[in-house]
Amino acid sequence: MNGRVALAAAALLLALGLPWGVVGAETEYVAGWMNPSYCIATWDGYLDCTYGYISPGFVIPGQGAAYAGYQTSARVTIVLGGALLLHWSRNGGRWQLPSAALLQVGAVALAGSALRPGAVAALIAAALLLAESGLLRGRSLPRSGGDDRMTRPFSSA
Repeated sequence: MNGRVALAAAALLLALGLPWGVVGAETEYVAGWMNPSYCIATWDGYLDCTYGYISPGFVIPGQGAAYAGYQTSARVTIVLGGALLLHWSRNGGRWQLPSAALLQVGAVALAGSALRPGAVAALIAAALLLAESGLLRGRSLPRSGGDDRMTRPFSSA
């Protein structure tokens, strides 16, 4: 395993432990309530109650709260990307690195829109994997059955 793929694997491990989430849904407010203890009817038809118990309300974590990567739906794609890296390191191949990068972009799409540290680590891993596969340098994937040299797209070579 070379340096960029090893860094991508380390970024995937970090992405599992770092926080992920959705912008704007970090917390949810639950309104308070009042349980009356004694009520009397007033002359204008309303109830006048004394307070028996008052709850001021509280804040709970919402759906987009910052949870670790292993607690979100992104864990599936992160682990699948790691499995593709392991397969690539043992057997080689030309499709595993771009597929693992695509899975990491999918992880960010699944887990939410906030660029928290877990999502940033997954995107860094995707960029490293795309750079290693040669797709960021304007090269295409090697043709199968050929001599496996990288060629520029739309070239005659």
